[in-house]
Amino acid sequence: RISPEAPVPVVKKHDFEDKPGGAGNVALNISKLGAQVTLLAMCGDDPEGDSLNRYLTENNISNELIRTSLPTIKKTRILSKHQQLLRIDTESTYTDLDHTDLVDKAKQLISQHDTIVLSDYAKGTLTPVLQDLIKLARDQDKIVIVDPKESDLSHYKNAHWITPNLNEFLSASDKQTDEESLESRAKALIRDNNFDGILLTRSEKGMSLYSKNSLTLHLPAKVREVYDVTGAGDTVIALVAIGLSVTQNLGIVIELANIAAGIVVGKMGAAFVTPDEFKAEIKQAEFNNIDRQFGIVDKDSLLHELNTARLAGERIVFTNGCFDILHTGHARYLEEAKALGDRLIVAVNSDASVKSLKGEHRPIVPLKERMHLLESLKFVDWVIAFDEDTPEQLICQLLPDILTKGGDYRVEEIAGHQCVLKNGGSVEILSFTDNVSTSEIIRRIKSLNSDA
Repeated sequence: RISPEAPVPVVKKHDFEDKPGGAGNVALNISKLGAQVTLLAMCGDDPEGDSLNRYLTENNISNELIRTSLPTIKKTRILSKHQQLLRIDTESTYTDLDHTDLVDKAKQLISQHDTIVLSDYAKGTLTPVLQDLIKLARDQDKIVIVDPKESDLSHYKNAHWITPNLNEFLSASDKQTDEESLESRAKALIRDNNFDGILLTRSEKGMSLYSKNSLTLHLPAKVREVYDVTGAGDTVIALVAIGLSVTQNLGIVIELANIAAGIVVGKMGAAFVTPDEFKAEIKQAEFNNIDRQFGIVDKDSLLHELNTARLAGERIVFTNGCFDILHTGHARYLEEAKALGDRLIVAVNSDASVKSLKGEHRPIVPLKERMHLLESLKFVDWVIAFDEDTPEQLICQLLPDILTKGGDYRVEEIAGHQCVLKNGGSVEILSFTDNVSTSEIIRRIKSLNSDA
């Protein structure tokens, strides 16, 4: 109701709930998804600090809270019927405090973890020691991910990944938001600051990933009713941290982060996502076969389809070859390859690539016809062409679960094997059908012509 004393709302206190915010909410999101996490932070030596410590302990989050003479930063939100009416902030900046204990604790903890998340809320905990912490982590070959707050993103130089929102990403002098301008700025930031990449969160426009290896992905926002965007960025960086700790497949990591962000904005306040919520979301119609694209594809389309396949729990098999004259040996081999997983990618050498490998008079069958023959086989899901002599670059971008090759190859001789093995995949050598090959078929035809 409206107060009779002044034109302001009056609310009756019904309930009160403490939740960790900032880096604490990132740690909570990581923990609730089943990963082990340690929170290193500064807070006050006060009842709020005690409450924070108690909450973290009850939720199985290891923590090193450095108590300071300043109060614990606190944000109190007044809500009525899911509507935020007022926020009261109690805070002081920690910038001028002694950060020696923070850095010393970081030295002890970094070696025990795979990924280091620097969640910067511009409250002074990180500001004086950002580069010290990034260097400590990189010197031990740890992945460093930063959720930035500084408008000058060069403050995070040498981090592997940063996850700014659009306002944090745009410079004061450049507010252009068209796709070309955003990508140009991202590439310049990556180059100038030695980033591996930037995950840009763009509110209703979803997310954009820009990486050092020129991979660019755009994911639309998951359409749903939005209750509260508080903490959505914390959920995104939590998913990125978990994902990059276990896989190099950026596409699947970003797809999962996008799903998580869509779930969490449907909740009130700083919230987290559970594994069961993920499973329920993935089972929705957008991840079944209705709108999926199979057959001949380009690389961008295939990357998108692989994200969907992995979200559906499908294992991806990859093989490659010239497939100049398709014969029974090819068919048996491809059927055997498909049996190793759920989806089979066949990468085909372009005409120029075949010519380089086989000689001036090859291929006999042009690329377009070879690809159409392959996509007609019931055990082939996707067909994609490549121009290089080997598909190593393509394999390292697609990162299949299983890489296959037929014949008498050794694993270390197969193009792309290092990327697949490093990502936790396997390499399989399949059987080879004797006396059946394109070269043998060509020899027989020549022999028949000679006899004639």
